[in-house]
Amino acid sequence: MGSAIGTVFFTLSLKVLNPSVANVLLNFQPLVTIIFATLLLNERLGKGFFAWAILALLCGGVIAANDFDISELHFNIGLVYVALTAASWGFSTVAGRGAMLEIPLGAAALGRFIVGALALLVSLVIKGKFNSVDMNWGSLGDLFVIKNFLWLSIGAGVIPLFFYFKGLSKTPASVGGFCELTQTFTALLLTWGVMGHPLSMKQVIAGSLLLICVYMVNLNFAKANVPLRNKA
Repeated sequence: MGSAIGTVFFTLSLKVLNPSVANVLLNFQPLVTIIFATLLLNERLGKGFFAWAILALLCGGVIAANDFDISELHFNIGLVYVALTAASWGFSTVAGRGAMLEIPLGAAALGRFIVGALALLVSLVIKGKFNSVDMNWGSLGDLFVIKNFLWLSIGAGVIPLFFYFKGLSKTPASVGGFCELTQTFTALLLTWGVMGHPLSMKQVIAGSLLLICVYMVNLNFAKANVPLRNKA
């Protein structure tokens, strides 16, 4: 539900905010994850955790702030939408980690699809969009639509979800939240390698440093939780 609700609010935010502003603000999502992981999963962070975490947030902001203009940052409903997006997605990471401590990988991935689909269905019904005109049911039989929908479902759905839950089964939520910061840098690398879009030196340095920060965040977390594992 958190994934679906976050997606709805993020889409709404893009109608009000510049995408760069929304992406920069979403880099604070790991803070939400840390808060809920500490409260609900009793994760311990370690002494050096926050220093590397802050540096990771700064690097994530630099990577996302391609067209960011501080003058565009003023209070409006778009900021509320982004905050709700960060809260939903941040909490979802914690919920995913909690689920993976109790259930198999297949059950988690299947549950994510079913619950997410139902949550989006409810959203469409509430907004009055679940009708033949808006949904355009007739196009579902088009071979072009079917082919691209399958590519999207597998390439952006099944495969990423498998690795996401597989990672959460072995990674604490607090660290997982910072791993998610690397997705913007990964996207930039793909557009550079596949589509030839240039990368600035600033983004390359920030991205490389972000990877180091994520490693150090994980290392500090591991050191802080060694006594807990030994005791168990």
